[in-house]
Amino acid sequence: MGASVTNAERKHFYLGIDAGTGSVRAGVFDVGGCLRAAATREIQTWRPQTDFVEQSSEDIWQAVGAATRQALGDAGASAEQIRGVGFDATCSLVVLDADDRPVTVSSTGRDEQNVIVWMDHRAMEQAKFINAQRHDVLRYVGGTISPEMQTPKLLWLRTHLPRTWARAAVEDFVQSAKEDTWVFGRLPGSPNYRRVIELAIEEAAQLESKLIGSEHLLLALLHEKGTTGQRALAKLGVTLKACRAEILRQLGA
Repeated sequence: MGASVTNAERKHFYLGIDAGTGSVRAGVFDVGGCLRAAATREIQTWRPQTDFVEQSSEDIWQAVGAATRQALGDAGASAEQIRGVGFDATCSLVVLDADDRPVTVSSTGRDEQNVIVWMDHRAMEQAKFINAQRHDVLRYVGGTISPEMQTPKLLWLRTHLPRTWARAAVEDFVQSAKEDTWVFGRLPGSPNYRRVIELAIEEAAQLESKLIGSEHLLLALLHEKGTTGQRALAKLGVTLKACRAEILRQLGA
């Protein structure tokens, strides 16, 4: 029998937001997991030519806000009563400049159209080119990259929209990743952070995983001795050997 819900907990809610391909959905749930209210807002989509599917990051964000406000209102909940937020979105390519302003990905030249939607297939030739290189990095995407992934689309932008490429300063971002300090958005990462990411990639490969998961990051933290994360885990008695054994057990290996 589950634990009883206190009167204080009855005033708490959880918010779930799903930014999908055609709309944004927001749902408000009580502490028992019951849906109290839900709302949907459509997302505008442009198809300027065959295989091109474009959206606006600003339009998506406005839809997120509108759906959230309606769901909260219909549930009779305030923002202060929300105890947790779950958010997911499609894997689409959003292009912004250094000041987070939208940059066009469209032949129309409109900055509003700054999202190449996941199902956009404009980068078919670029995907073929990348796969033909047979680079070892392809093992992280199952051996073959899809035109729906970001790398072919970035190559398409560099080839067909050089002004967009320059405004987005993609090469500056890539260069920062080659230096000792990585920068993600406006938050710099330390050299240790870079090493942990590299170790996580190695752990994923060793476990024959097609994705890098939290388990690989955890193992990487235990690998990289001397970091704050590793010392904290060691103080709690967590060892690399025991952690790997438990992860393998969880994965059914």
